[in-house]
Amino acid sequence: MKFWKLTARESAGVTASTESGERTYRVALIGDQGVVASMVQIRATDDDEACKKAKALVDGHAVDLWEGLRFVDHFPATDLSK
Repeated sequence: MKFWKLTARESAGVTASTESGERTYRVALIGDQGVVASMVQIRATDDDEACKKAKALVDGHAVDLWEGLRFVDHFPATDLSK
């Protein structure tokens, strides 16, 4: 089981913004048994842009999108047998 250490800012539910207004989001790639297989960070100006980027990462596994401690959206795995 993997654990990720949250920064003080993330644990407070606050995320950093860059000068361009981008925010940092975390994308959890969910494996077959519902366990987080890996996580990546993406930057986006708002939730809509972050959702588009996260949805593009769906490839045989589900994806959860988070901004700090705030859950944004879930994208189910696509069926690769089709």
